[in-house]
Amino acid sequence: MKIKDLRMGIFQTDRSTCLTAVKNDGNILEYIKDQFIDEEVCLAAAEQTGYAISFVPPEYMTKKVCLAAIENYYGALDKIPLEKIDKEMCLKAVRTHEHTVQSVPRF
Repeated sequence: MKIKDLRMGIFQTDRSTCLTAVKNDGNILEYIKDQFIDEEVCLAAAEQTGYAISFVPPEYMTKKVCLAAIENYYGALDKIPLEKIDKEMCLKAVRTHEHTVQSVPRF
């Protein structure tokens, strides 16, 4: 499955196909139609590559999705809205990628 094919909508016929796609390349989340995106799809994308947090709609940016992204991408904390960040996320970010200490907000 190629990103070009997703841009054209070729593989966007059902949620299951989209879930399989993000499990192979989380960044494909950027090209998936809103009707096929839910928390499970976003979590699968974040677990595959934390950078996918950049494409997660706000309503699916749950703590679980954010923690998965933080574990897999050193810059995830910078992509998460400040109001969603909590102490657990900050600790995970620093423990996983110690140089992210500069990204930890002051509470």
